[in-house]
Amino acid sequence: MHIIHDNQLRDKYTARRGLEIRSNQLAISYSRLLYNVFIFIQIFTEGISLQRPILFLVSTLVNLVLVMLTDSHSNLCYLHAPVSVLSFATFVFNDASDYQQTADHLGLMIGFISICYLSATFLSRTWQLTAATQCAATLWVHVYFSTQLGYNGVKIAPGLVLLCLSCSLITHHCEKKDVQEFQEYEQV
Repeated sequence: MHIIHDNQLRDKYTARRGLEIRSNQLAISYSRLLYNVFIFIQIFTEGISLQRPILFLVSTLVNLVLVMLTDSHSNLCYLHAPVSVLSFATFVFNDASDYQQTADHLGLMIGFISICYLSATFLSRTWQLTAATQCAATLWVHVYFSTQLGYNGVKIAPGLVLLCLSCSLITHHCEKKDVQEFQEYEQV
C-alpha cells in the first residue's frame, strides 16, 4: 500500500477515494442489474434454472448494499474490489448444466475477466487485498472450468495466470498513481 503518513491527510484521501470508488461501483452495479435482466429473459428463451439469475441478482444487490454503507463508513471502500470479484465468481455455485453451450462458457470467462480488470482499475483501494482476492477467485474459476465444464486446466492456466499478474500490476500502478496525484494536489 502506498502510504500517506499524515493521519489527517490519509483520512481526507480515504474519504475522497471512497467517493470515487462508490461512484464507480454504482455504475458497475447498474450494468450488472441490466445484465441480470438478460439472464432472467433466458429463463423463458433458453429454459435455464431460476438459480442462476437469482444468484447473480443477490450478488449484485450485495454490491449495491456495500455502496450504500460506504456513504456512512468510508473505510468500506477497501472492500469494493474484492467483493465485486468474489460476488461475480459465485457463478461457480450454479450447476454446470446451466452452461451447456460454448457461448455460455465464453460469456462467463469474459464477464469474469472484465470484472477483474474493472475492479483493478476503478474499485481498488488496497492493491494487495485486491490482488490476493483476484488470485483466489481466479483459482476458484479455474477449478470450476476444469472440473465442472470439462476444460483442460493446463491449457487455460497460462491465461488465468496472466490475468492475475496483469490485474495485480494494474491495481498497484493505479493506487500508486492516485496517491501521488493526491499528494501533489494537496501540496499546491
